[in-house]
Amino acid sequence: MLRLAAKGGGPAGAMRRMVEENKEKYAAQLSQFDDLDSPEATKERQRLFREDWQREQAADALARGGGAPAGGGGAAASSTTADLTAKIEQLQSENADVFA
Repeated sequence: MLRLAAKGGGPAGAMRRMVEENKEKYAAQLSQFDDLDSPEATKERQRLFREDWQREQAADALARGGGAPAGGGGAAASSTTADLTAKIEQLQSENADVFA
């Protein structure tokens, strides 16, 4: 998402770019729909995106140390959150006009 936000246009611009990228990415799975903006196609595209995102998050958690502890402490998520927060703060300070 940071890559999309860096191209400007604010949240709406980033969302439009994400939708267009996902339409291209999932073109084969969405080929059954005549209109890629129909509610049915949108719902399917969002489902595919969620599945990919969850898969990526699980792979990232494993790469960071095997996922969350059995007790649900979420140590891996905490470091991911801290990393993301630090990166967002850096981007905000470097690009104050974008985050205004």
